Amino acid sequence: PVQAYRVGERVYTTQFHPEPTPADFIERMTVYRNDGYFDADDFDVIADRVRPAELDAPLTLLRTFATRIAL
Repeated sequence: PVQAYRVGERVYTTQFHPEPTPADFIERMTVYRNDGYFDADDFDVIADRVRPAELDAPLTLLRTFATRIAL
């Protein structure tokens, strides 16, 4: 499977989303709570596990990528 690719000289895209924060994931969980992605009864347990996550790596990845491709 293709995870990332470039179109032309300056358009890049990825299959993943490195930008969401723990709050963003919990908001998304709220929207999809009853759609079968996870047991709705487990919402609080999952949210409690997600909330304290420190997500420095995705921001570092994006900044490094932007620095390397900047013209």
